Amino acid sequence: MLAARDGGNLVTILNTSWKGVITLLQIDKQMVSEVDIGEIILKLISLIKESLRFAAEAWSCSGKENVSATEARRVFLPVKFYLINAVKVVALFPSQASLVFKEIALCVLMISAFKVLLSQQSHGKSAGEVMTDLLEKTTCFISNHVSKKQIHDSQAKTTLVDILSLSVESATSARVLLLARVVLFQSVMRYSSELEEDAKLAVTTKLQWLLDVLIDAEVYSSVLSSQLPVADGSGKTIIWESMYFSSDSISQDPYD
Repeated sequence: MLAARDGGNLVTILNTSWKGVITLLQIDKQMVSEVDIGEIILKLISLIKESLRFAAEAWSCSGKENVSATEARRVFLPVKFYLINAVKVVALFPSQASLVFKEIALCVLMISAFKVLLSQQSHGKSAGEVMTDLLEKTTCFISNHVSKKQIHDSQAKTTLVDILSLSVESATSARVLLLARVVLFQSVMRYSSELEEDAKLAVTTKLQWLLDVLIDAEVYSSVLSSQLPVADGSGKTIIWESMYFSSDSISQDPYD
């Protein structure tokens, strides 16, 4: 937890330590049988959550001073590192990862919700841009990897749908979490060309959900008035785009 709170200052130590863990899991099959893969994933998730909570506390007490891109990178680089390692573990051990699906789903939604909150605050806009640049794509991919447990496993086919539907115990009626679901949906669709075919099919089953949720008066007003940082077509530049524009484009033809 010290590493999470210290942001990028300990990233070199974290990098070396977790690379060693992943390497051992890849080459030592006996070790795999003796360790709890789910606990490893949960540890990475706890580090992600702790980093985001620490950032939220620090930035909310900053007297509304603008959060610099440098400060945001100091916080989000370790989070990206935790996410990448979580993706690796999930990809290596999808069956074990499916057992902690609920925690993975909540973590994904927490990241999405934090992006929404940062984007709504004038002093957090630079941080929102950095967060999008560093975390958005990897966040989508961890959802996809969890969905790859077994191609014939019905649970695997619905995992990504469950995340988008927020089929987990949490405050589903909270506006920010509902907006987080919309933002996550948009992000998944933005990177849909890189998803597995079964994941693409799963997402298309939720297009009606997107249309239904946009009818909600509170959600619709927020979508109309909100702009979020997104990667442009090249993926190299972060631009600000209306949530309504993104949702409208998706509802017209998500795979065109």
